[in-house]
Amino acid sequence: MQNPGPRIPVVPMCPSAAINFALAQHDGAVWRKLMNDPDYFNLIERCQNRLWTMYADALLDDKRRRMLLGHFLHS
Repeated sequence: MQNPGPRIPVVPMCPSAAINFALAQHDGAVWRKLMNDPDYFNLIERCQNRLWTMYADALLDDKRRRMLLGHFLHS
């Protein structure tokens, strides 16, 4: 079951972050329980930090920034 749009684009995710995202969107009670578990929280935090670091590094590189944001810059 999915909510109707509008859809918001997100950065690519590793499987752990994708499952966490799905849980957060569709079963908040389970997700909150899991986020209170330090092992689970640390795993998700490491995944998100790794993904956002790669994205931020790409934005610092002019050629990659144009590729990532070209759609928005030419709209």
